[in-house]
Amino acid sequence: MNKLIYILLSFIVLCSCSKEDITIPDNPAGNTDTTMVNVSYGDHQMQKYDIYLPAGRDSTTPVLLMIHGGAWKGGQKEEFNYYVSLIKKTGVMLLS
Repeated sequence: MNKLIYILLSFIVLCSCSKEDITIPDNPAGNTDTTMVNVSYGDHQMQKYDIYLPAGRDSTTPVLLMIHGGAWKGGQKEEFNYYVSLIKKTGVMLLS
């Protein structure tokens, strides 16, 4: 139950910052994974995140919110592409 609450809170926080509706495509079992890059969550050009959706996902797919360091002064989300590729292999939905 706690896991579901954390997932829902994470989703609400991310969607509440969105300046436009985001449509996450359906993905029946057997299809390939989906990557949505540079989805805006605010008005500033730097307010973007990536969504990595695994193949065969459903309502029970776990979600991981990955926040990179940099103190909002430096660093890029692309610096974690190696870790993103490892996490994607586990079947987890990733928001970075």
